Amino acid sequence: MSNILKLVKVDTEKMMEEGTVLLIGKPRIFEKYEDGVKTGPGGLSYPCLFQGLDFEKMSVKVSGAIEPQVKYEDEPIPVTFQGLEGKLWQDFKNGGEVKLSLTAKSIMPVNEKARLKMSAGGKE
Repeated sequence: MSNILKLVKVDTEKMMEEGTVLLIGKPRIFEKYEDGVKTGPGGLSYPCLFQGLDFEKMSVKVSGAIEPQVKYEDEPIPVTFQGLEGKLWQDFKNGGEVKLSLTAKSIMPVNEKARLKMSAGGKE
């Protein structure tokens, strides 16, 4: 099954187009691994809700800096990601359940004007 999962393409552009993505918590540092060994901080993992996935809670990992790119202040923030990529993997610790792993190059808040333009189908 894991070989089949490598062939499945996740349409992350469609995930972003189909509604709002909300940052719902403070980011956490995730560990970087090389050959199965921890080598230090890998970046930040941002907890988000994706409207295009029926408000499924997903974490998006942004590699590199360990200082948050978006400041969370206990209220959901509409955000967007640059370079969002997804891959499926199989969690053998949970009976082989298939899960989605999301990574991005950066995260940024969506301002009201940009959101209104997007929801109007690109028309002003």
